[in-house]
Amino acid sequence: MASGVLGWSPNVFWKSTPHEFFASLEERTKSNSPDDKSDSEEDFAQFRQKLERANVI
Repeated sequence: MASGVLGWSPNVFWKSTPHEFFASLEERTKSNSPDDKSDSEEDFAQFRQKLERANVI
């Protein structure tokens, strides 16, 4: 799931916490919902930036 759905490398997956992994899946699910996709994509991008700043991805 992490590599296919989230596009994470194995290294990123093993460095992440369970909370980060499930939060990422939740955000990805929201970004794929048909409701106001542009807002969800922006939220996911912001979340991804937070993970990058925390050196998770």
